[in-house]
Amino acid sequence: MVSTVGMGHFGMKHIQFTALLLFTAALLMAEKPKSTLSLMPMSADQIAVYQAVLASYSNGSNSSSVNLSDTTVVLDVSDLGGNGCLEGITLKDTEQAKSITHKLPPEGLPTKFRLVDPKKQLKIIRKNDPDRTISAGKPVRDAVETAFGTGILTLSEVVFDQGHENAVLSFSFYCGQLCAHGETIVLHKENGQWKRSNRTCRGWISYTRQRPHSF
Repeated sequence: MVSTVGMGHFGMKHIQFTALLLFTAALLMAEKPKSTLSLMPMSADQIAVYQAVLASYSNGSNSSSVNLSDTTVVLDVSDLGGNGCLEGITLKDTEQAKSITHKLPPEGLPTKFRLVDPKKQLKIIRKNDPDRTISAGKPVRDAVETAFGTGILTLSEVVFDQGHENAVLSFSFYCGQLCAHGETIVLHKENGQWKRSNRTCRGWISYTRQRPHSF
């Protein structure tokens, strides 16, 4: 089954199934919009935002490591203006975030994350999709744990406001057709450190009949 959820105070009434489908398609790198891999290095703030997100991320599994896509995906925030999560925040360079991607630098990543080629990893995920392995007779718990271990976390580009006090990005974890979750979140810079705010623009979970994901 598929469930959409608004995680936090903002945007709970505005998460819709159509948005879920579009969001999932973009972050799973299927037929995503044409993008250009930037040769420019990421800014220190962009790297710091990724580090903050990864430091607090959990996909709910017992696996000691998480596969992380070595390439970001584009970010389109044009449909977020109506749900209140960006109230009082004016973002810049939003058009650029819709057209470029970056390679993630391995330096500074939490040790539990392993950079992987997303195209190669998706082939492994398809083989271990719990929908397929459960149908083949594998116990549900074993199928889900195996899927979590081969799943992939993908980060989008980051957009900032003019003062670099707020940042927006999306992430998704995908381990099969009914084994995925993701969010579009806002981070705020406090005393020089990026921290997740209580603003969540969009969140979704797609889960097996046995075990939903946790955040």
